[in-house]
Amino acid sequence: MRMTLPGSRAAALAGFVLLAGCQAVPPPKVAPPPPAPIAPPPVAVARPALPWDVAPVEPGDWSYRKDGANSTASFARPGDAVLATVNCRAATRQVAFSLAIPASSPTIRTSYGALSWPLVADPANRAMQVAVRPASDNGFDWIAYSRGRIGIESGGQLTLVLPVEAEIARVVEDCRN
Repeated sequence: MRMTLPGSRAAALAGFVLLAGCQAVPPPKVAPPPPAPIAPPPVAVARPALPWDVAPVEPGDWSYRKDGANSTASFARPGDAVLATVNCRAATRQVAFSLAIPASSPTIRTSYGALSWPLVADPANRAMQVAVRPASDNGFDWIAYSRGRIGIESGGQLTLVLPVEAEIARVVEDCRN
């Protein structure tokens, strides 16, 4: 037995049969490019330490303060603790040079030469080491007139490079007069 469908139904059925044979084919996938080779990390090259006379100086400023007959120049980083002080003890005509370093016998490098002043714990400030010298000690001239900086070395290593400014000479002169 043969079955016949009315015309509009036959056309619709034919359309569905045709559609059933069609399928949406996605475009072919393009393979991503291969990843770039990863460069090996750079080899660390040991660089020699810079000498004190060309190493960068510590950021910060010297300040001067007069307290009766005594005077003090202090060096500190912005918003940080004091790293060095030069203090005139007028009654004894001595100058105390204090540094915030752990060493007890650093070498102080100036453009005039090296100073080896033994340091002891500063009783007024436990974070500092101090050398107390007569105000007439020429080492203070070496420090005050060093060409723009002094270097503090401890155990053969550069520990601190401080700028030299007028406040240092002013304290030394206060003690000498």
